[in-house]
Formats: sequence, C-alpha cells, structure tokens
Amino acid sequence: MTTSASSVVAEGLASVRPALAPASVERLDQVCARAAEPPTVAVAGRVSAGKSTLVNAVVGRRVAPTDAGECTEIVARFRFGRAEHVVVHGRDGTTSVRRLDDDGRIPATLGMPVAEVDHIEVHLANRRLRAVEIVDTPGVSSASGAGDRTERYLGIDDVSTAAVGRADAVLYLLTHTGRTDEATDLASFGSASGGRSDGAIGVLGKADLVAGGDRAAAEDLAGRLADRLQGSVRTVLPLWTLVAEAVSCGRLSEDDARAVVAISAVDTTTRELLLADASLFVDLDAPVDRAARQRLQDVLGHTGAARAVGFAADGARGAAQLADALDAMSGRAELDRALVELTERADVLRAARMLASADAIAYGEPDAAPLRDVVEQLRVRPELHVLDETTALDDLRSGRARLQPEVVDRAVATLVEPASVPDIDAAIDQWREVEVLCGDPVGERVARTVGRTLMLRRRGVR
Repeated sequence: MTTSASSVVAEGLASVRPALAPASVERLDQVCARAAEPPTVAVAGRVSAGKSTLVNAVVGRRVAPTDAGECTEIVARFRFGRAEHVVVHGRDGTTSVRRLDDDGRIPATLGMPVAEVDHIEVHLANRRLRAVEIVDTPGVSSASGAGDRTERYLGIDDVSTAAVGRADAVLYLLTHTGRTDEATDLASFGSASGGRSDGAIGVLGKADLVAGGDRAAAEDLAGRLADRLQGSVRTVLPLWTLVAEAVSCGRLSEDDARAVVAISAVDTTTRELLLADASLFVDLDAPVDRAARQRLQDVLGHTGAARAVGFAADGARGAAQLADALDAMSGRAELDRALVELTERADVLRAARMLASADAIAYGEPDAAPLRDVVEQLRVRPELHVLDETTALDDLRSGRARLQPEVVDRAVATLVEPASVPDIDAAIDQWREVEVLCGDPVGERVARTVGRTLMLRRRGVR
C-alpha cells in the first residue's frame, strides 16, 4: 500500500514534539491533524461574485443560499453524511444541530446571532462529497466583517493563522476587471501554501455577461487574467455560473422547456425584442406567460434564457436536450474536470501546505528551531518528491520554465510517465546538462526535478 504524502509529513513532524514548548506542540498538532481529514476545496472571491451559486453547481444540489442573508456571511463546510443536517459551531466552542429547510437548503436562521457563529457544517448524502469537502466562504472584502472569517479560513491574514489554514485548494471567483486585490488574495494563499500556484484555480464567473455571451471573448478574457495572475493560479476558466447551477442541479423543467420552445416560435420581431433586453423579456406583451418568462430568467439569466431560445429555434426539444446544449457552452464540464484533478492531487497539495505551516511555526517561535531540521529532512524524502514534480509540471505548462519547446515536451512526458524513458542513465546525464546550460532559474529547478525523478525510477522508488 502506498503511503500518502500527508501521512509521511504528519509522522515526521510528530517526531519532534518532545523538543518543543507546549504552545508550539499545540500548533503543530493542529497541522498534523489535517492529514486525517478529507481533502478540502474552498470557494472564495469578492462579495456578490456568485460563490454560493458556484458551490451549488459543484455539489449538484441547490443547498447553499444565493440571496443576501445571514447564512452568506459565514463559512459553510459541505461534507458527506448519510443523515442530512447542519451543525452550527459557535465561537465559544458550543455546537447546535439544525435541520435543512423544507426545500433541502440551509435554514435562513441559525439559532444564534451571526457574530457568535464561527462556521457551520452541512452534512449531505451527496456522492461528490465522499471524495472532497467543499467550503463556501463569505466575500473577502465584506463590510460586515464576514471577510475576516474567509481570510482566517484560507490562512491569508497572518503567519499565525496560516499555520492552521484548512483549505488544500481554492476555486477563486474573479471579476471581469481583474482587480488588484484579487491578485493579492491569491498571492497570499499561495504564500500560505509554500509559494505554490497549483492549488488555486481562477474562475471567471458570470462569463455570460462578457460581450453578450460570446464564448470566444470570455475565453480570451480568461486567458488574459491567467497571464496577469501567472504564479498565483494554475489556470482561469470561464463559467456561465447561473446556467452551470441550473444544469447541475436539474432546475430546468419540462414546463420551462415548453416555454422556451413557445418563445422560439413567436414572430421574428417579437422574439428579437424579447431577447434584446432583460426587462423586455419579462414585461413585453407576448403569447407566452409572463411568470414562465420570469422563471426562465431567474433560473438561467437573460443571456442563458436567450441562448436556450436559440437552441430551441435550431430544433432542441425537451428539458434534457436543452440542458445538454446549455451545459456544453456553460464551461461546467471544464470546471468539473479541473475539480476532479484538484481532488486527486489533494494529498500532495495538503502535504505542501502542512510543510509550509510547519515552516511558519519553525521560524516564528523562538523554541521551535529543532523543527526546522525535520522540515528540511522531510522535503528530500522520496515519498515527497511528488511535491517538486507537481511544481515542475505547473512551471512547464504555464510557460514559466524558459526551455525549448521540445525540452518542455520531453520533461512533461518524463514526469507524467517516467517508465516511458528507455535509457535512464543517458536521460539523467541529459537533464544534468540542461540544468547547467539553460540559464534560467526555473528551468534549472525543473531539470533538477526531472533528473531526480529518473534517479528514483532507477532505484525502483518512482
């Protein structure tokens, strides 16, 4: 059985406990305890960015509140549980249990003032949550002070809380303008994760608002944001957030589909007016019920509803066909693949974060010097070489490693499948030469990592 990277780190860090003062031991135990927890992906971003809508789309169930209310001001952790309920954790250490409401959503009130709530745990019988814990966070710049909770959770407010920050990875909802403070937040999360960018994915939410729903324009904007945030995120993905939620949560009904088809069948002038403006879509006199049009706009947004009408005009019929067509252009599938990859690599990301947290303790506490040696010894363990491999792959795929294209391709192929290299000794010599001659610090680190991968392969470890 393969030993997980995070358990290797936990075991190594625990070995130094007798040499530390009680306060440092307590902090170190909090770091080590994370090895036994499920992998965690937090959803973060500015106020009103659509975080709860994204959480619903990811979970595949409309359970997180998307309208303004007290539950949007606190950290909500979504975990697997056969008996569905909500656990409210008070700042004073007390807990209380509440039921989901009649619609299966988090109740509107939590039984205590928001200021007294630390976080809530939402237990759902949901297949995705068997593999990963999803965390909905308040807006980072919330004027209510809820943003402080997000920063504490992500470990981006100071070194002390970075030591116990829980998130292994982050989905960060970006605005269309690419605000400077978003880059600062992401850089801070990367710093708390040991300077790694492969634990963060940027999401260009509400991408349907870019150039009237032009997918190419949204992809271009996402690419420019990715370039701007290079070194802080692995990639930036455009997403029609509301459409993704509707499709993932099965919100599009057969009644909705019939309304879409009916709108597609009205005369050309009326249809063009309906699709030209959100207000006209609902208020214009037309042979389709106003309440049905309002619901379509509530569920899909104006651009999403207009696109659904276009699919119906092209022959799509029924909720299933319309949902499939909307799903294909929403960006949900690309996000889902990225999340699956994050989940699969969560142990590596967690181990890196644990080492970064241990570093913060080692250099932040006067008595913790013995911990520094242990951290350095752990970094060179063969089991943890995968940390360097994921960093190298990120450097190669993002273009940060300034190597020739054929060298980049060879490096990626070797790191992904080292067994494909026919002559390991010759390849090791080649990568040593690349390290010496490339003249790029990032390229040197990548070449050194590839060489070490091959050496571990030769020893039968990798």
